[in-house]
Amino acid sequence: MSSTFQDLGLSETTLSAVERMGFTAPTPVQEQAIPLVLEGRDVVAAATTGTGKTAAFALPLFERIGRAKRPGSPRALVVSPTRELAQQIDAACTQLAKASNRRMLTVMGGTKYKGQIAKLDRGIDVLVATPGRLYDLMERGVVKLRDVEVLVLDEADRMLDMGFWPAMKKIIGATPASRQTLLFSATIDASIKNSVGKLLHDPAFVEIAHKGETADTVEQYIVHVAQTLKPALLKAVLAEKGSDRVIVFARTRSRADSTCRRLKRAGYTAEAIHSDRSQAQRRRALDNFAAGKTGVLVA
Repeated sequence: MSSTFQDLGLSETTLSAVERMGFTAPTPVQEQAIPLVLEGRDVVAAATTGTGKTAAFALPLFERIGRAKRPGSPRALVVSPTRELAQQIDAACTQLAKASNRRMLTVMGGTKYKGQIAKLDRGIDVLVATPGRLYDLMERGVVKLRDVEVLVLDEADRMLDMGFWPAMKKIIGATPASRQTLLFSATIDASIKNSVGKLLHDPAFVEIAHKGETADTVEQYIVHVAQTLKPALLKAVLAEKGSDRVIVFARTRSRADSTCRRLKRAGYTAEAIHSDRSQAQRRRALDNFAAGKTGVLVA
């Protein structure tokens, strides 16, 4: 028999927020991770996007932490590798913050400092951040991590791949050794264990995804084809499968741009999103894709 959110040990306040958020039954990662987090254990969880991992750490996190007592000193810190992911976490946590009467702030590159610094000065309970902006705010002296009770590293494997680890070591080093650490990653492999393993205290392992697996809702197959034939194959796939809510991944930024141009010439509504685009352009592309104005997002 599958469990319910009531079975996981969450408070009535959190359960009512869960209901308002439209969650009905916990996903496997939520079912396994939430009780461990509530116990105060360090947790390493392998779970792919789409399996409910944000709620797996957010639901118990808001119950575990106290309220901030000093300006710029959050009680919980969630670090994610990209602006888009930080925004997703922010959206998922907003109702939980309101329900638990906690103050939350999300900081990331490409956004203005002034409002963020003012909010930090007033006191923040939960801080969601990308590594670069967080480190920058620490260097300015407006963020101090000495009061952090729970540290969450989301998509830790991507933070390793994207070269954030030197900054992350300094960020983690500024938090108390007594903190609870929750590490979420698409897979748990040697690089994760070697880099992050020393930072954890007797962690519990939750492995929902194994290397190379995708969420159950995803059907996947591979077609081996010469590079020169890829544009024609992509158009054929779109003609057969439809061109609404399609994400196309390219290996390089220039290839993403050229693919986007080809799709537009073929009559598709397409926008590119990559690190050479400004934050405003990336946000607009995502908003248009979410609203259905753009059918194909090329990344």
